[in-house]
Amino acid sequence: MKIKITGTSRPSRKQPDDLALWKRTDPIWLLRQCLGNKLRSKHWRSAHFAKKKWLDAFIASASIEGSPVEAPALVVIRHALPRCPDVDAPVKVILDAVQEMMFVNGDDSSVGTLIIVREKPDSDPYVSIEATSFSKAPFKTQQLASDALRDAHMTLTKDKDK
Repeated sequence: MKIKITGTSRPSRKQPDDLALWKRTDPIWLLRQCLGNKLRSKHWRSAHFAKKKWLDAFIASASIEGSPVEAPALVVIRHALPRCPDVDAPVKVILDAVQEMMFVNGDDSSVGTLIIVREKPDSDPYVSIEATSFSKAPFKTQQLASDALRDAHMTLTKDKDK
């Protein structure tokens, strides 16, 4: 199964109506707000409200391919977010958002192995989540893990060369 969300570039400040709409609907902007509120909030309501807005935007804009997977699952999260947050920052809210549609039992406890690949956004930012079941498709699982590790290595070496 593969789920992908894509954001758009921020509109200019000269167009305040476009900017306001973008801030209410762009899933990547709302994800970043959710991360910031969750990590810095002193009151649970602001973190909960930011997470709810993110989940609504995620459901409205997600591109979904495939069917839910069974436990134990390999999950690969690739994210290319503006200003390169910590590699692990978006993991909790992303897994919470996809758990009901990605796993047969509807819970992210189905994850047996998790690979996170942080990339630099060349154009529009995005988040991509892929999952496959170890028991149902062992060779596909091996290929997915191999591809993710290769891509992570290429990203690291490309950044090192700069």
